[in-house]
Amino acid sequence: MAGDPGIGRLGDPIQDTATGPSWGAGASAGGWRVLRLVLLGCWLASVVIGVAVGERTSSFQRLESDVAAGHVDLVRVAGSLPSHGRGFSVVEVHWRRGLVGYQTNVVEARPPKPEGRPSRWDATAVIPEGVGARLAAIRPGVRVVAVPRSTSSFSVLGWQLPAWMGFAALFLWLAVVFLLGNGPQPWRATRWAWFWLVVAAAPVGVPAFLILSGPTPPLPAPRSGARRLTGGWAFLLAAVISSALK
Repeated sequence: MAGDPGIGRLGDPIQDTATGPSWGAGASAGGWRVLRLVLLGCWLASVVIGVAVGERTSSFQRLESDVAAGHVDLVRVAGSLPSHGRGFSVVEVHWRRGLVGYQTNVVEARPPKPEGRPSRWDATAVIPEGVGARLAAIRPGVRVVAVPRSTSSFSVLGWQLPAWMGFAALFLWLAVVFLLGNGPQPWRATRWAWFWLVVAAAPVGVPAFLILSGPTPPLPAPRSGARRLTGGWAFLLAAVISSALK
């Protein structure tokens, strides 16, 4: 990103400071364009795979509503107490409604802890009688099966995803940073502006860069001489986006 004055000051105008290779004709530009579209395809594929294998963080109240409405026939639990056991356990609860998976944590405590509050244990409910008994009372036909506890995972925008997707996301992010620093001058924002969006607001900045920084049919190209977002304003925008996503 050397030579790009786009980082600027907050009072600087949003200006076009394009230098270096462009997204126009030529083998080099064509190769960068193919790389950007390939990375965009990888990002879209990761979203589809994430929905297929990931789980949205939800609540036990949502599960009870889904079971009562007949939307859920199978619930998987990990860490549940034995049917006649006594003690205390934080239980993972997993279920699917249609194509989307959900998960939450609840507490099983026998005898019930009068001072117990779900938030104390990062849980959404305290179930003294056990998850299976509670759901069977709502709809007897629902199946509750025991599974091992989840292995390592990471969270993105309220989704719990397998750990291997974290490594894939890191590789994709590094490839985007490489394209940003070495490819043609990006459209609509300077390199520094896109840098702040990609680094500080990655869940939004990465796809925005891949879609808007160069030719992406059927989107129209920016007008000749159009101003570009500079780094200072992009830094503030990234801070606002990052805060809104928390």
